[in-house]
Amino acid sequence: LAAAAGAWRVHRGPVLVVDAGTALTVDLVDADGVFQGGAILPGLEISNRSLEAGAAALKAADLRADPPVWPARTTDEAIRTGVLTQAAAAVEAFHERARFLAGADPGLWVTGGDADLLLPHLGGDVHCDPLLVHRGLLAAEG
Repeated sequence: LAAAAGAWRVHRGPVLVVDAGTALTVDLVDADGVFQGGAILPGLEISNRSLEAGAAALKAADLRADPPVWPARTTDEAIRTGVLTQAAAAVEAFHERARFLAGADPGLWVTGGDADLLLPHLGGDVHCDPLLVHRGLLAAEG
């Protein structure tokens, strides 16, 4: 929520904030700065590790290795491509729903430790700010 408050403070309009860390959180704030709700998904590394945990023949991929490719030709590429595409598709689906709920195109903001991995897979105008949580905490203080 602090990241969402930070994004609204900068954007001053409806925002959809994605915090890509251990979990992938997606939060919607309306034009008046009121939190509307959100979603929590497994983070990139949790999704990656779940394949290893659930399928004995698969090993977790190095998500920070070469950029994912489609169609992938190796198992490692396929896992990297799948994990990143799945997360980006979820964000884009929530962004589309947020457009409907907000009655406008909310600014899309991404933060968190894995923001750099997710950003290349998101289309459109996306803002990245590693300090959104800090900006939100500052807003709460003053």
